[in-house]
Amino acid sequence: KPFEGSGHGTHVASTIVGYNFNNLFLVGGVAPKATIIPVLCLDAWEVPSPE
Repeated sequence: KPFEGSGHGTHVASTIVGYNFNNLFLVGGVAPKATIIPVLCLDAWEVPSPE
């Protein structure tokens, strides 16, 4: 269940790999050809953990 609730991961991912298709948008990511591997790290109690 890859859901962290705050949207922070989605925000960071779009900042990194956001793709500006045909220059339709005024913004793009800093590494649009990068690959994202979604990972959610949980502790023993299934609580998101930075460790």
